Amino acid sequence: MSAQPTVDGEAYLAYLRGLASYQQGWSDTANLALARSEMEHAVKRDPRFALAWSWVARVYAGQYRSGSQRSPETLAAAYRAARTAIDLEPGLPEAHLGLAVVLASDRATEQARQELDIARAGLPNSAELWQTIAFIDERHGKWSDARASYTRAFEIDPATTADLIAVHYLHLRDYPDARRFIGIARAANRTGAVVPDAWGRFSETGDIAAARPLLESAVGTRTPVDGRVLGLLARLEWYDGRHQRALELIDAMDAAGAWLPPNFRYPASLAAAQVYEDMGQTADASTRYAAALAELERRRRSAPDDYQIEIAMGLGAAGLGRAEEALKHGERAVALLPVSKDAAEGPLYLYLLAQIQSRVGQPVAAFETLDRMFSTPGFYNEWWVMRDPGFAALRAHPSFSEHVSRWKLSKGDALLAARGSSASQ
Repeated sequence: MSAQPTVDGEAYLAYLRGLASYQQGWSDTANLALARSEMEHAVKRDPRFALAWSWVARVYAGQYRSGSQRSPETLAAAYRAARTAIDLEPGLPEAHLGLAVVLASDRATEQARQELDIARAGLPNSAELWQTIAFIDERHGKWSDARASYTRAFEIDPATTADLIAVHYLHLRDYPDARRFIGIARAANRTGAVVPDAWGRFSETGDIAAARPLLESAVGTRTPVDGRVLGLLARLEWYDGRHQRALELIDAMDAAGAWLPPNFRYPASLAAAQVYEDMGQTADASTRYAAALAELERRRRSAPDDYQIEIAMGLGAAGLGRAEEALKHGERAVALLPVSKDAAEGPLYLYLLAQIQSRVGQPVAAFETLDRMFSTPGFYNEWWVMRDPGFAALRAHPSFSEHVSRWKLSKGDALLAARGSSASQ
């Protein structure tokens, strides 16, 4: 406990600044950019600063997971930083925890659990350790286990855990409990809680006016702006028919482009195309759909099995009326990342596949896909289907109201109970 992590005072201050930024919200792209700058400065000042290297690894992993720097190079850099920390201090528990975070971000969950076991021996009361365990459990569909781990983390450190529990409840479509923990996170000045707060407000009632002020405030007071804020606000403005404002926000997006949770980043040109199509400006829409597909094709050459690229190509092809191509990409995306592989992220791809199916004139298939999505925890609920222009054709179907009535029941404890009953049968 008396060991000095570094003798360089400036390196240590940079480390503390980076840590403070990261702990404002690991998926907030603006916080991550600042944390990266500070942590890289710390290890540049003192290349033997093992603790800082372990946090460099976490920051790179956060940028990879959040989509702001989602590339093989970022992931490889995260592994290098984590292993540098372990090489410098093999007995440092934080170094093994850093590697566990990177492994979990890469879905190498068994290896991540091994590193967590090593870290736990020296950090039994680390909130981050229990948060990482919960993160892994969610991806394996162990929602009750994840909640227990989040609760353990919350008991240790409420401020850094409250928004994570809130997001857990948003997955379960349990908005009252999500709102309760978001209130705690906002009281602790967690900037990363802005997006879950706005998401929960819209998802609970479909009220865009309740979510807009939170997001506009974040746009107006922070530089750079969290990419998730721009992405969500642009989408809600599009839904609300405020097309010019949506296009302004899309123009301001960072290089990673548009955003949908959980951390799906896609070309800004694709987002703009959808808005122009809704405005009836078909030529502008077609130009941007084609530009998005060209960019995605370039990305696909170096990442042929990337589910995010596949689903984005499906949306682009649907926008251009290329039904067979759109369905092929959409179905492949779901096959690459089924719910059985990632229970937290997989439902998004069912939502987007259903949107593609609706757009190309396959309403029965779209309803079946949405029924699958609503049978499992996920961020998307009936309000998103009722407001998203991509489902306009589905909303005109005679059975739409009947489906919505069923979907409304798939929330909270009732959802988990239904999943448990289904599994037992």
